[in-house]
Amino acid sequence: MGAILTLKKYLSPFLDLEPLSHLTNSELNDIANARLRYGKNLVAAKEVFDIVKDIDKAPGVLTLRGNLEKAIFVGAHLSEGRIIVNSSVGFCAGKEMSGGELRILGDVGINSFEGMENGFAYVRGNITDGFGLSMRRGVVFVDGSVQGQICASMRGGTVIIKGDVTDDECNIGFGMSRGTIILTGLSSISGDFLAASNTDSTFLKYLFTQLKEHGIGVPDTWYQGKFLRMVGDREIAGIGEVFIYEGVAL
Repeated sequence: MGAILTLKKYLSPFLDLEPLSHLTNSELNDIANARLRYGKNLVAAKEVFDIVKDIDKAPGVLTLRGNLEKAIFVGAHLSEGRIIVNSSVGFCAGKEMSGGELRILGDVGINSFEGMENGFAYVRGNITDGFGLSMRRGVVFVDGSVQGQICASMRGGTVIIKGDVTDDECNIGFGMSRGTIILTGLSSISGDFLAASNTDSTFLKYLFTQLKEHGIGVPDTWYQGKFLRMVGDREIAGIGEVFIYEGVAL
């Protein structure tokens, strides 16, 4: 069985939930007594959450409920298990994840998934500035839109953005050396990326199929669609890939 943590009251200062990342497979008592930084104070998790067993979930799953917009470092350093958040969250979500799965069913604050090393993450809502900085491995799927700096200094991993990119195209992949970004809501990117002569649709179709294992379906048009492949950042001789959806191939 998993565990359900329901917030008892509205958060005033920020609440640091990083310690929960190490407790996905722990007993309820260990979760309840976990020390969380709440503003300038340390509090037990049971002081801010009602915590019960979740008989509908497999072991290793923590489900967080309530308004967690001021919860920070959600899923940071997650290495195993799953964390599901039925809310928007604050800054530094998914920081330096090395495994496991993080699902956020709302919006995400600044500097999310910085230094991500592995694992899988899904964001239903929108993401703000600093997303994917220095990402190395892992997969992040964003259903909503993204604004600000995206995947700067990316070293590896895969990011799929289903929604719009709402800021300057030059903010995508600055200093990127490796990794893959897939965009479906943008028609062009910075001149520091050059169009490649070939696009391997086999890789993309395989990736889209793998997403189904995480319960995420992509539009059928993505399978038949045409993607423009860009390579960069040329300023640092990078060989990162950015795929831009151009519509259904005729």
